[in-house]
Amino acid sequence: MRILPILALLLVVSCDSIAAEDNVYTTLRVLQYNNAAEQYIGRQTAVSVLGKRGKQRLIVRFAKYGGSVYSSSGLGVMFLATSADEYLAFISKYRDWAAKATENGDAFTKEIGRAKSTPGLSLKFQFHSGNTTSHYLVIVVCSLGNCSVQEPIYLDEEGADELTSLVTKLKTGELPGT
Repeated sequence: MRILPILALLLVVSCDSIAAEDNVYTTLRVLQYNNAAEQYIGRQTAVSVLGKRGKQRLIVRFAKYGGSVYSSSGLGVMFLATSADEYLAFISKYRDWAAKATENGDAFTKEIGRAKSTPGLSLKFQFHSGNTTSHYLVIVVCSLGNCSVQEPIYLDEEGADELTSLVTKLKTGELPGT
């Protein structure tokens, strides 16, 4: 039964691989927890855009520890121009929660919301505290209710700000593309 979400994801990716991707130059860095350092550390991150302006998809990929490195045909977290308002609302909620959690010395993990991604996929946005002063926006790809399809992305407040900028440009058609 677990094969069905993976097949749906591969179908979407294979259809997308026909179209050309344009690289987006950005300071966005996905974080991943490093057990040896006992902290979240920035990973090599690639951001690209696919499709026509106004109907584009923003794709974020990163190199994982001890795993596969992203490639132009590899899986990534895909953000749609048509769902940009939902993404921006969830990122804004993350910022509000991070400010309140830091002020109150709280540490918790909680789902913020879900939004559409490519057909058959959705993105689950979560708030996650590393401790009482470090809070992360976690974005998980879900397929047919299964939210362990691929490695989630973790962003700190700076990364959330950069993602806000990218999603805003995606929404307004300011990213490069055909």
